[in-house]
Amino acid sequence: MRITKKTMGVKFANNTLPVLAAILFLSGCAVKMEPISDADLAAAAKNDMALIKSSVPSVKGPLTLSEAIARALKYNLANRVKIMESALATKNFDLAKLDMMPLFKADGGYSARTSKNATNSRDYRTDIESNSYSYSDDPQHWDGNLRFSFNVLDFGVSYLQAKQEADRAVIAMHARTKSMARLIQEVRTSFWRVVLLESVSPAVDELLARADQSMNDLETARTEGLRPPGCSGRQACFD
Repeated sequence: MRITKKTMGVKFANNTLPVLAAILFLSGCAVKMEPISDADLAAAAKNDMALIKSSVPSVKGPLTLSEAIARALKYNLANRVKIMESALATKNFDLAKLDMMPLFKADGGYSARTSKNATNSRDYRTDIESNSYSYSDDPQHWDGNLRFSFNVLDFGVSYLQAKQEADRAVIAMHARTKSMARLIQEVRTSFWRVVLLESVSPAVDELLARADQSMNDLETARTEGLRPPGCSGRQACFD
């Protein structure tokens, strides 16, 4: 029996390919999910916070109420999340509406060959092969295909899905509006609280300074025995 290179190649392929296939199959089954570690999560959160802070410009000079509200609506993280959720719900609704449209598919191509695609045939009655050759396509030609279909069942399912996406879009829009109104109210409350604090801060500081001075005077008087009659403690002296 003569062994040729072709025979050895076929035998090698028959013996090796099943082993390689088994190795690949077992290696695919050996892949396991590796959870993200706490350190990686902390590093990602730190990078995200640094990116968020770098995207917010610093305040230069005093702010009016309108400017404070505008900054809150533009840079507040929770409000930005609501805006993205509303935009995503609207896009999903637009895609769901497209699913209700009929299927329209167009294909095209170009074919070229060096010689004509000629064939001969047999006569239907005599079953004699014809000596002449014929062809129906040119050696170089364009071809195209246009298909239009509509399925009533798919339309009904797509219509119900579009209704659901429309409801989700409306819910997301109302949630965004509610978040913006709540944020504006919080900014307005905080703004006027700061304004009030700034206006009464000098009087409060002066009152606290006088109270501290009075406490020091009373402590000195008590230490030196100059306490007024009937003043048995700090609260009594204040009263």
